[in-house]
Amino acid sequence: MTPQETTLPDRPSALRAFVFSPYLHMVLCTFSWATNVLITRAVHEQTSPMALLFWRWTFASAVVLLLTGPRMRAAWPMLLKHWKYVLVTGFFGIFLFHTTSYQALDATTALNVGFINSVAPIVIVAMSWAVLSERLRLQQWIGVLLSIVGVLTIVVRGDPGVLLGLEFNRGDLWSAGGMPAWGLFTILLYRRPAALDPLAFVGAIVCVGTLLLLPWFLAEPLWDGSMIYSPVTLGAALYIGVVPSALANVLWNRAVPLVGANTSGLFLHLIPAFTTLMAILFLGELPRWFHGVAIVLIVTGIWLTTTGRRPPVATAPAPAE
Repeated sequence: MTPQETTLPDRPSALRAFVFSPYLHMVLCTFSWATNVLITRAVHEQTSPMALLFWRWTFASAVVLLLTGPRMRAAWPMLLKHWKYVLVTGFFGIFLFHTTSYQALDATTALNVGFINSVAPIVIVAMSWAVLSERLRLQQWIGVLLSIVGVLTIVVRGDPGVLLGLEFNRGDLWSAGGMPAWGLFTILLYRRPAALDPLAFVGAIVCVGTLLLLPWFLAEPLWDGSMIYSPVTLGAALYIGVVPSALANVLWNRAVPLVGANTSGLFLHLIPAFTTLMAILFLGELPRWFHGVAIVLIVTGIWLTTTGRRPPVATAPAPAE
């Protein structure tokens, strides 16, 4: 073997390391969750929120069952033992959070939803204080307050007079109202029984959430019209069901234990960044001055809050969008 040959990299090993890198998987997850916001907003005039949401999670359930079916069968006794926990977690994480998000995208811009959802780390800290009695330092309280002000800046579109006139965009209110559901979902994940297999648990709450959506999907045409079934709408539902919902959660579940909860939490900040960029490029949504003010407030709030003691973040799943 020549000296030159000894310096050549092991290309198959390097490629494998890149493909299976948890950091790459986290970037792909956050990018796919951002595409969910973009696609849902893009087809909102051709479908009703609950119809798109139901078909999204129906497709996701099929994929998840294929991937986790054997583990769910093996964990069935534990799933039955903790059925109340599985039901409540599926309600907050799959049904309630995503229902509010899709109602929001039917009435407001992808930019606004992306910015409002960026406060997820703040919500986790606040809900940990409220539910788990996590103590917050003064710095963290200031961070929470700044982030709330940032979200309100978007909701009122930079006009304090909106508060006096009570003229809110219902989509922004839906988006902001879904954040507590996300916080409770994360707290519930943190309390997952250690004996409950993580991937089996993912499959269970996805299936439970889909079943909870069924009655609303059937009843929605009574008050909000129905979905226009076309290659565009079905293709959108299939994509967001398979990629951002099923595959992204499997990748996220693999990546988080490898890099740690704190590091993985930082990757969630990529979601509003990707959402903003794609909304500008593909939907023609232009940022306004109050978006700049809001993002400064939100990012400052996140920095102040997360540089203090952070509550533990569950390793799975993390359907941020």
